[in-house]
Amino acid sequence: MFMESLWGRKMDKYDKWNKLPDYMDRFTGVKSDRYSDVRLHCDLSFTDSCGKVYSGDNFKIPAAVKGTWKILITNEGKTLKRDSRISVFLYNGSFAHEMQQTNFRGKDYITYENSGSAQFKLYERIPGFSKVCRLYVTKGAFKNGDSVSITIGDTTKGGIGSNTYWTAGESYLFIEAADSSSEMLPVEGAPVMFEVVPREDRAYLRILGPTVAKVRERQRIHIGVFDNCGNLFEKFEKTIILEGKEYEMSGGLGILEGVTFSKEQVYRLEAKIKDEKHIYYSNPINVKKNPNHYIFWGDLHAHGWGDASMHLMHVNNKKTSPLGRHEQARDIGRMDFSASGPMSYPTVDRQSIWDEYQDACRRTNDPGKYIPFLAYEAHPIPEGDRDIFFKSLNESIPPDFRLPMKDLEEKYGNRDDVFLEVHIGGRVPRWCDYMPKRERMVEAISAFGNAEWLLQEALDRGFKPAVCGCSDLHYGLMGGPRTIEESRGRFHRYLNKRDSAYGTGPVTAVRAESLERDTIWDAFVKRHTYATTDERVYLHFSVNNGIYGDEINESKEYKISLEYIGTDTIEAIHLVSGKYIVRTFEPGKQYFATSLTLKASELAGDFIYLKASQRDGAFIICSPVYIKRRQNAWNSGTVYSHDQEAASRYTKDLVKYLSTEEDISLFSDIVPVGIIDEKLTKCALFNGKFGDRDISIRWYFEYEVPRFRMDWGHVNSGVQNCEMVYKV
Repeated sequence: MFMESLWGRKMDKYDKWNKLPDYMDRFTGVKSDRYSDVRLHCDLSFTDSCGKVYSGDNFKIPAAVKGTWKILITNEGKTLKRDSRISVFLYNGSFAHEMQQTNFRGKDYITYENSGSAQFKLYERIPGFSKVCRLYVTKGAFKNGDSVSITIGDTTKGGIGSNTYWTAGESYLFIEAADSSSEMLPVEGAPVMFEVVPREDRAYLRILGPTVAKVRERQRIHIGVFDNCGNLFEKFEKTIILEGKEYEMSGGLGILEGVTFSKEQVYRLEAKIKDEKHIYYSNPINVKKNPNHYIFWGDLHAHGWGDASMHLMHVNNKKTSPLGRHEQARDIGRMDFSASGPMSYPTVDRQSIWDEYQDACRRTNDPGKYIPFLAYEAHPIPEGDRDIFFKSLNESIPPDFRLPMKDLEEKYGNRDDVFLEVHIGGRVPRWCDYMPKRERMVEAISAFGNAEWLLQEALDRGFKPAVCGCSDLHYGLMGGPRTIEESRGRFHRYLNKRDSAYGTGPVTAVRAESLERDTIWDAFVKRHTYATTDERVYLHFSVNNGIYGDEINESKEYKISLEYIGTDTIEAIHLVSGKYIVRTFEPGKQYFATSLTLKASELAGDFIYLKASQRDGAFIICSPVYIKRRQNAWNSGTVYSHDQEAASRYTKDLVKYLSTEEDISLFSDIVPVGIIDEKLTKCALFNGKFGDRDISIRWYFEYEVPRFRMDWGHVNSGVQNCEMVYKV
């Protein structure tokens, strides 16, 4: 059905052409290696709902402003006859949530008008996230001097219009064109550039300090002023009053160095903008005389320059540059570590992109203050995306981002100095298509939403992961506060217009003794992590003296200790074991601590973790404490027999069969177990390995042509679904 119709109408040749891939990945900046011989001029303008017009060279326009876009294309060259085509595409930004031609009362309604004799067919949905629209000449000719005007957010029939992008930054509008016999290529000439800038009508003040601090030890306090889209208020020029002392702010970001705390207690620094009433508070700062651990914060899944699919970070500008990303994380977000990298690695400029990320990491690497990690995102299809980050700053350039999961695991899966983090952004993990040997970290909180279900599914499959909270940042501000963006929600397959994701916010907390590369990495490996939607809360959670992420021995009872210092009223704290909540607390205040004992019979699984929610909508979840059971798992064990010598007589025949009919290199450690006397016939039982997985083999030797059967595991209980197995 899909092949015969497109968006509810019968397909024609233009629909078919429109489905073909076109110009996508020839350059990563603003200059191409080849250009079209078509000559077009483009003018861009935006009219807001009050009638103000923004236009001209490099015009600036506030974020999230309601209005209408106009793109005027004038032919300054040869005549474009029937079947010629013109595409409009945008790098590092977006014109609309989702353009459409079917609902004139709806958002982002798109239309066109032309001055000449040509008739066009307009497509607002074409391959590539960066594409705005495409025009096909269906009749007549688009001649020199003719023009066509495209309106995005047409309100003439009662529509609500469109809006500017939610996040500040430079954007680049390109035109590509071709006649009926030529390849689509960019039209020569500089792109039309404009810049979305922060709003100035509202200001939000954020104060960030350390979560754990030592008495009289010098600390940094970061003060940021943001608009309601999470953009740094760069033109902010006012006085901030922090703990009764005035500070002049210029540019929206201030860092106070050398701040000390004189006694053991929880501090919540109070601040306000002078002459305004609203009071803002810092994250809780838990000051101790001799802390035995610290809590460090970072984002392990974020992106900068290098985007060959969505093109939101395709041009390397001051916002998306690798150095810019790490400086944003360190200074604006007061992060202690972060991992920023290409989202969909382009096929061009690969080495220069990686070199720049390495250089940015080396320049910002500052033990005791900030630890950067190299990273990139892999998109194996259909097995599900992984964000990959490395301990070493000398890691060589990654492979193609579409590398199959089997090959990706062979390259990185066994290395302890590499994490393949499971996330829920583009493609969720499809363990039914591929079962890795281990999954060490799952993104339980993401810009795309909270994903406790992902943690539960990983636990169901026997993995013992750490949790992380990550922004999956695209063109947003690294380290910015949690912000609802324009699109990228999870329900694009269900809704007419895709819902919104959180563009920034989620972070990972790491419990470690110091801010060094080795100690932070060791904490990742030990799973000493928790995740939040944004808020820098303090959490201690232990079971029989093992903290979150630890593995403890099975016991008759479990002594639990927890301490939670929130940023707002704590609505609920749940302890989860297996599929069930085994304890719930409703503190109704910002601080809660308790100790309790659970009997073994009260647990519903071989792990227990904590999750919490606050009045401000924040969600927090920690890595599970894993329980090492004395009993064997249902799918473990070995089949024993006393006829090993008898079975060994058939080893030669089995090996001959595998050499003839199969790839014997996939089989190893084949040992005879015994003879099984089934009702109708006998078989020789062998144990071995297929790749890295245990198998059992039954060789039915009594038939004239012996029969071969293989099972996963060394027990005859069906240890794993054959459709969900590790594929060698």
